[in-house]
Amino acid sequence: MKQKNIIVVVLITVVIFVGAFVGFNIFNSSKAEKLDKLAHQCIVDGEYQKAVDYYSELYDRTNDGAYIDKKREAVELLSSKNNYDYGVNYLKEMKYVDAAKSFLKVSNKDSVNYQKAQQRLQESTQAVIIASDSFAEDDNFDASLNMLNSYARVMPHETIVIDKIKVRHYTNPTVSKSLHGHPPI
Repeated sequence: MKQKNIIVVVLITVVIFVGAFVGFNIFNSSKAEKLDKLAHQCIVDGEYQKAVDYYSELYDRTNDGAYIDKKREAVELLSSKNNYDYGVNYLKEMKYVDAAKSFLKVSNKDSVNYQKAQQRLQESTQAVIIASDSFAEDDNFDASLNMLNSYARVMPHETIVIDKIKVRHYTNPTVSKSLHGHPPI
């Protein structure tokens, strides 16, 4: 009888531990699913730092390598957002070449910032054209040409800038004289 009681107590203890283990895993799994959904929503909302934090926590809890991959993607999106923010600041500071460099680094995977970066690139190009025209109106053709050339190195396919460079070459008295061997008309 004593032996039966011991076996029953051991069996009950084992059942309790197994039940607790299963219950804990179910709870943990449910918590992981909720964190995963939160992290995904942060990605959708453009809150990339929060997503990085959630995916780190998920990896720490589950040791699932898929969360490392998701965290890596969130870090890439965070970098993309930072490049967009830098570009906006450079644009405000009238540092158009730096702005263009930053906007070009915005990832096309960044659904929140990519289209905005493309629009800002157009704004940057227009600002370069306006500033260059202003230099030219003041007969400062070298500054105008330098600005256009610097921008064209970053944006080599920007035809409006390339066309302006060609025009500046022919309207710049020093360049025009050296190209044609006589002063411009």
